[in-house]
Amino acid sequence: MELKQLRYFASVARAGSFNKASVKLRIAQPALSRHIQTLEYRIGAQLFVRTPKGVELTEAGQRLLENVDFILHFVSEIKNNVNKRSAEPSGEIVLGLSPSVASLIAHRVLRRVKEAFPLVKLHIVEGLSVVLYDWLEESKVDLAVVTDFGPVAGVEQMPIAQDEIVLIGDPDTLAGHATGETIEPRDIAKLPLVLTQGFHQLIAGALWDEGIELSPEMEISSTPIVIDVVRRGGYCSIVGLSFVDAEVKAGTLVALHLAGPPVQRRILVAQPNNRPASLALQSVKDLVIDEVLKLNVTPLAT
Repeated sequence: MELKQLRYFASVARAGSFNKASVKLRIAQPALSRHIQTLEYRIGAQLFVRTPKGVELTEAGQRLLENVDFILHFVSEIKNNVNKRSAEPSGEIVLGLSPSVASLIAHRVLRRVKEAFPLVKLHIVEGLSVVLYDWLEESKVDLAVVTDFGPVAGVEQMPIAQDEIVLIGDPDTLAGHATGETIEPRDIAKLPLVLTQGFHQLIAGALWDEGIELSPEMEISSTPIVIDVVRRGGYCSIVGLSFVDAEVKAGTLVALHLAGPPVQRRILVAQPNNRPASLALQSVKDLVIDEVLKLNVTPLAT
């Protein structure tokens, strides 16, 4: 039997007339009668008896109507539930964050996704930008916040902000090494430096034209660890201003701008370009962009 036939049966039963039901259903009465006859054949019982006023349900028809009401209500609930779910972000999203960005926004992103999109299960993985690009190409992550490394095959990139590169140190270590809020590039090489490889490469390229080569005393792969080392005194580093904004404002660390044109790093959100973005992915992406832009960064037109 078909749902259509059950709906037709319920309509005739409630109308008490084939003619009234055919008008309501906008179907010719002979066609409606054939559907009911087919249903009676498949049920193996007569469902209606004719009376001078129309039709009445037989005992079998009454039992069927009770079941049909349940079935049609159940089908209606399925449709409503599917429509509701399709209009609400749901599913699993894997978000990749570099260690420095993760320490700044991961906790807020997790909280906001849980509150705004309860049907989304968010997984956050941490990795250097170069690793995150590989994971994007391999579709191991759905979305990532990365540093600009230029075009990457199979990855769609959206620049969202610029972060100024600054020299940081505790007040005692930097005493006597700067004038005001800036430092000359040539003076950076005189300081005890601890750098991440990424920021080392970034600042080395910026200083190359001036013939300045940096020789850090240590290289550490984690920006949060570098910042902790600097905070404890004795070392300086090069990082994005957004990473230390709160500590600079609190006076725990000092951030010096580099004399001359600002050195910037671009922050992007990236995703694999081999599949359409789901509602859940787009919703999480918008939220992540919002959190990045709350940092002390310069927004880029998107």
